[in-house]
Amino acid sequence: MKTKVIITLQVFLLALVLGLFFFKFKENPDKKQLILFGNVDIRQVDLGFRVQGK
Repeated sequence: MKTKVIITLQVFLLALVLGLFFFKFKENPDKKQLILFGNVDIRQVDLGFRVQGK
């Protein structure tokens, strides 16, 4: 009975450590990308200044 409890605790701790290692230290390919936050203001304007006589 005592050995079953010890083995169960060891398996649980091993799963916990592996889970934390996987989520904490896994390589994230998105970190190489530039991430920008904010507003994007896009405007396209065609201006023509044709003033006669000045």
